[in-house]
Amino acid sequence: MDRHYIILGSTAGGVSGGIIYHRNKLIFMRQKGWHSHILSTEKGKIQVGGLSQFVLGTYPFLKQFPNSFPSSILSQNLNIVVDALLNLKSEELVIESSTEVTAVWGELIAARIQCKHVVVYINEFSLCMKPSLASFFRFKFDRKELACISDKHMISIFSSYWNVNENNAVSLSCACSNSLQCCNSVYNDLSFDGNVIGYIGRIDKPFFGQMCQEIENFCLLHSEESYNLVIFGGSSQKVAIERLEKRCAKIPNLSLVLTGFIYPIPFAATQKIDVFFACAGSSSVAFKTGKPTVDIDSVSYCISGVLKRISPKIHVKCPKGDSYLDYLEWILNDKVKLTIDSYCLDEDAAIINKAFEKHLKFLENSSKELFYYKVDSISMIYYKDYIKKILRFIFRSNLTSLKNPLKKYFLKRN
Repeated sequence: MDRHYIILGSTAGGVSGGIIYHRNKLIFMRQKGWHSHILSTEKGKIQVGGLSQFVLGTYPFLKQFPNSFPSSILSQNLNIVVDALLNLKSEELVIESSTEVTAVWGELIAARIQCKHVVVYINEFSLCMKPSLASFFRFKFDRKELACISDKHMISIFSSYWNVNENNAVSLSCACSNSLQCCNSVYNDLSFDGNVIGYIGRIDKPFFGQMCQEIENFCLLHSEESYNLVIFGGSSQKVAIERLEKRCAKIPNLSLVLTGFIYPIPFAATQKIDVFFACAGSSSVAFKTGKPTVDIDSVSYCISGVLKRISPKIHVKCPKGDSYLDYLEWILNDKVKLTIDSYCLDEDAAIINKAFEKHLKFLENSSKELFYYKVDSISMIYYKDYIKKILRFIFRSNLTSLKNPLKKYFLKRN
């Protein structure tokens, strides 16, 4: 049977847990006999190895809600994607989406092709959820076509719209923590004076500013010592990188090493770290280095503790308090001896496959009847999308030149 599995998602613009998850999922589905593809929402260099082979096409308009386009342009864009999928001549086709925007597109596309569409929602929170959009996700939930990255994320995002709780929440592990590998890297040869603080992840996370502030405060409190901050990650926003470099340069006893987006993360380089801070899937990556890992909760963005085990997560709390500064004092200054479970990197493949077997079960248990939500009933999501729709109608333009001014305007307005 000729079966095709299609993911709508990003492939470029850096390295993230979502992109690594998509790569891992597509490889797994291919191993299970599916033809695996991704319709990329992002132009640019693909930095996650092994992903480019799956790209069926790049469609940047999939990053914007369908209702931000005039009906004629929407129809044109929809036809482009539908034609690409119909050319596969598949006997069975499944579409997976992962965000609010791609979920709406996925439903539109699936309705045209008459195929199954599931949503594996990979975001930690939603900035644009509103009743009309939540109603669509409730529809997918009732059809057993919606899962989140954890039960608590589903509850946090959707419980104010319908009764979702610990008993009925649906979650799937978006296995993306296999980015730590033994490999050659320029970072393997780095040497440091003093303690080394590590961080894995993007530098535009909501908690990152507070974390940096407390690291700086810790360094200033111990001005006689030398410290290093090594960040395995980056940002697609140049201004965020420049801001970080400037603030670290003001601390005389703190040196910064910023790798930028990196995949895989070289294991040898991580062995130079004395303590890691990380969140969500990145915490699992940091834990596998064998170094103390301060785990930041991906819902509350508060520190959960030092990871002792990752499956299930078990934490050791700092007796001094719950701040980044407290944990730095406890681990680097008090030099507390922590017992952490060992982990073998060779276990990654088996753990990922086990997680994805649950994805197959989720797909099998989803509704067998093909039925679709009328997504045109979803009201406008953003003011800026509404303005873009009006201006597109007037100018028939993609408004590329207006993107940044509009963004600045709405940041000020909100």
